[in-house]
Amino acid sequence: MDNPPGSAADGPVYHRSAERGADQAGMAAGDPAALPRPADGVVLRADLLAMVGSPGLADKSWVTEVTVPDSLRASYRAFMDAEWYRLSLPAELGGTQAPRSLTWAMAELILGSNPAIWMYASGHTMGRVLWELGTPEQKRFAELAIEREWGGTMVLTEPDAGSDVGAGRTKIIEDARMMVGTKAIATLSTGYLNALDFARTRVQGADLTQMTDKTAPRVTIIHHPDVRRMLMLQKAYAEGMRALVLHTAALQDTLQIAAAQGGSDETTAGLVDLLLPVVKGVGSERSYELLTLSLQTLGGSGFLQDYPIEQYIRDAKIDSLYEGTTGIQSLDLFFRKIIRDRGQAFGALLAKIRDFAAADGGNGRLKAERAALADAATQVEAIAAAMTGYVMASLEQPAEIYKAGLNTTRLLLTLGDLVIGWLLATHAEIALRELDQIDGASPDHDFYAGKLAAARFFAATVLPRLAAERKVAEETTLDLMDLPEGGF
Repeated sequence: MDNPPGSAADGPVYHRSAERGADQAGMAAGDPAALPRPADGVVLRADLLAMVGSPGLADKSWVTEVTVPDSLRASYRAFMDAEWYRLSLPAELGGTQAPRSLTWAMAELILGSNPAIWMYASGHTMGRVLWELGTPEQKRFAELAIEREWGGTMVLTEPDAGSDVGAGRTKIIEDARMMVGTKAIATLSTGYLNALDFARTRVQGADLTQMTDKTAPRVTIIHHPDVRRMLMLQKAYAEGMRALVLHTAALQDTLQIAAAQGGSDETTAGLVDLLLPVVKGVGSERSYELLTLSLQTLGGSGFLQDYPIEQYIRDAKIDSLYEGTTGIQSLDLFFRKIIRDRGQAFGALLAKIRDFAAADGGNGRLKAERAALADAATQVEAIAAAMTGYVMASLEQPAEIYKAGLNTTRLLLTLGDLVIGWLLATHAEIALRELDQIDGASPDHDFYAGKLAAARFFAATVLPRLAAERKVAEETTLDLMDLPEGGF
């Protein structure tokens, strides 16, 4: 716990200070040594704070100094003074308990512009979790942490667990996976917007229809077909994954309402659990992948620090690693969220998508997109069925489970594409209704035309790939697992 950036304290911020740690722990519970060891699973372990008073730390050689840039202090101070952090806090902690959809819509704006601000402000989230799960003493600690703007961090990696977060003893926070996915998607969005701006202004080459005419006028690169392909793929994924985050958050709204009414909604809870690894895993993988197209749009200029894309790519890579790697997210999706759930949430999601695909909104103008969506749902269901068959076969031949393991990431990414395609198609349906009401001179015309184009492009160029992924999944062999290590 430390002084926040922008506080009255000048100079560097010191992390893990033995003196300040013991003092603040004392404020929370009187005597840090008297703090009870919390039950396994509580984040912000108060017993760790008590340890800083240990005689073994008297030499202070373990204290780490971190200097926070003035720009970060100013931005952090502005964020905290505006009190946006109160959206996710309960009333008992001075919060507004806003709908989760509002919280995550706001979070994307911060994470897309300066993710360090959101992460540095995570002390309030940690405090909320401690208040919800902790002992009375820890609840008081949480109140002080929020009142005094103490910082916080998630210390989840344990020596015997590493990336195997399920083997850890500390509790994984649902917000963390939502945050990582949202951060990645917001980074792709700003990468795409930078690439779009460059493509609109960079003049290079003649139009393809006049490529052999050396006297033809030079055009901006957004006129070139392959550049348009790259831009539309970035746009479709950025907008589709944003919709994925907000759809998941809207389901969380439903859970909030049910809890406020003293009830529960197991069906919706199952859908949220199913979608969390998709938000995090697909959001981080696809964002990193598509950011390479953002850079590609800029050509060699993309490597220069004159433009932000090279930093975005570096910053985005971590998103597929922490809070559980993509491989771990895929294992969670298949073995916990589908197999252990007996496919109930998975089936409910497919039913929603198929209902939309069978509808006729748009007066038949989305017929091809709905057909592509229905086919994609069949392909993803078949991939999951093949993998389930491998699991069942492993009861008699244990090695068969490797075939499922070779396809878990495939299932994660194809399910993500299916959901993205579905959500983009819902946008297209709305866009068609709006386009019917306005003319080409309307300032909103191009916006809605872009929504329609993104859905059609995705249905025509991305969803057909799922059939090939199904074929690979159904024809999986053990050849890769039988290969000796020396063959790699």
